Amino acid sequence: MDSSFWEQVDATTEYEKIRNNKNGVLFDDSKVYQQLLKDFVANSTNGTGANGSTESTHSTTKYNNNNNNNRNNKDVDRRASKGRKLRYKEIPKLVNFTFPLSRPNTSNLNQDEYFQSLFGGAGVSK
Repeated sequence: MDSSFWEQVDATTEYEKIRNNKNGVLFDDSKVYQQLLKDFVANSTNGTGANGSTESTHSTTKYNNNNNNNRNNKDVDRRASKGRKLRYKEIPKLVNFTFPLSRPNTSNLNQDEYFQSLFGGAGVSK
């Protein structure tokens, strides 16, 4: 919509004029739709369907009951939901993997003496 600012203002004012103009051509049918809605709600709460037949409602309830029974017969692990059961895949290379354990230092040297003894005692000051 590439219209200028003034064209948009003119279109808005014309729309407001048309909207406020009360001519007899327009027909208000809101009461008709309200009555149809009331009838539909009244018929659907009386145990009959929208078309007035009770046979269709019986067949649909029977169909829904059969579906509920089929759902209940499935073998479902109920502990698997809500993160209570771990799901994982085994990786063959990592099956018996253990992290290396830290071993205690068996030498009698402390760190300062050890680093001073490296490279033939080159760092030792005499």
